Amino acid sequence: CTRAGDLARAEVFFTDMQQSCLAPDVTSYGALITAFAKQGDVAGAERWLRRMVSSKLTPNTAVFNSVISACSRNGDPAKAEQWLQKMLQHGLKPDAISCSAVVAACAKAGDPA
Repeated sequence: CTRAGDLARAEVFFTDMQQSCLAPDVTSYGALITAFAKQGDVAGAERWLRRMVSSKLTPNTAVFNSVISACSRNGDPAKAEQWLQKMLQHGLKPDAISCSAVVAACAKAGDPA
């Protein structure tokens, strides 16, 4: 579902998985978050990242990078920086992808940072 870009179907499948008492892990949340991010649906990626955290799972750098990159593609440096800060709050160290995405968001928005 996620590779085909069918986000609604992916959400239904994910929710069904949860209701079947199968606990999603970081990988399954990550796949869903990345799918939303790649489709440019920042709100959806953020929503699922928040759900992941509320499920007591700790996102990894790749998950945060997906959301930061989606913010970057949408030219929203403020949101990209917010997610970078949240990454730090979770005890994760930003990598080259994280930093490049924030810089790209600033450049796309014309923000001198």
